[in-house]
Amino acid sequence: MNVTKKSIGKDESGQYDMWEYDFCPANYSRTILLSSGMHAYELSASFGLANFIGNLYTDTENGAFNYIRNNVRIKVVPIVNPWGFNQYPKKYGNFNGVNPNRNFDLDGQWAAYPVQDDEWNKKGTAPFSEAETHNLARWVLDNYDAEFWIDCHTGESYSDKDLWLYYSSDSPILDRINASISAIETWFKGAYGTDCATTREIDHPDMIRGQWSEKMAGIHGICLEQAPRRTTFGTSAMNEGADISNYSTNISTFVQEFLLEKYRNNNVIAITSVSANDIVVSGDTPSVTVETAMSPSNTTQNKFKWVSSDENVVAVYGCTNKAVIVRKGE
Repeated sequence: MNVTKKSIGKDESGQYDMWEYDFCPANYSRTILLSSGMHAYELSASFGLANFIGNLYTDTENGAFNYIRNNVRIKVVPIVNPWGFNQYPKKYGNFNGVNPNRNFDLDGQWAAYPVQDDEWNKKGTAPFSEAETHNLARWVLDNYDAEFWIDCHTGESYSDKDLWLYYSSDSPILDRINASISAIETWFKGAYGTDCATTREIDHPDMIRGQWSEKMAGIHGICLEQAPRRTTFGTSAMNEGADISNYSTNISTFVQEFLLEKYRNNNVIAITSVSANDIVVSGDTPSVTVETAMSPSNTTQNKFKWVSSDENVVAVYGCTNKAVIVRKGE
């Protein structure tokens, strides 16, 4: 096992690095992405993720963990918003008060999202304008071969819920998401003697980041929110030991289910041709989604590297046959 730490870029304040921790087995065959700390005061998500990693690399009695340690490369960004994490009290938004989740874009969703000045919904001055958003998007695109991405949060305001999930109806891992939820609900019933209050937000307009990841980056996954219906289950205000332990159980359940061997597909259908139309990004349009046509349509070689010849003019964010082009200059 080789473990390395590197910066994926400075945050919007320019004061702090966004760190990636790379847990890389010598002969890995699979890669997954995990992140937390986008909304820095949601602490049980960050501590729960850290606790999961600690358990994963010390619990030698767990057969699934043994498989993961030997075969799965795990890349972790534990604190997406380091400026907010270093404030007292900790902040939800970044240095500019922007929620990075709202700063992504695809199909004009950023422009369509209402302009709001509160810390939960402030979307920035342009798509990908915030360093946290740009760095996180580049991190995902650089790891285009990852099988899935779980972004960890807590829903402090969801006082009537235990488990809260955001994901896309287009995701090919819907059966795995549903199986994971069923497993968590069964465990929860045994642990608490009552049903788990679960909410599923599918294609929610607030989840621009998740939609971008699914459709532009081609990396499937979920936004996981543990909410505080139980006094010791998911409260970002309390962050008691049970919060962190339960969050680790939730992450572990999704990771193990998503990695089941029966879901691996090694059949390759090669691309025979790719075509695209000319597009225009004008001053009135901050971004535009572009799409290539592939033949055959059922190809499994569906990852592309999009490159801008001059990022002072346009930046490009995509890793499938679709990408978001963002105007930066004349």
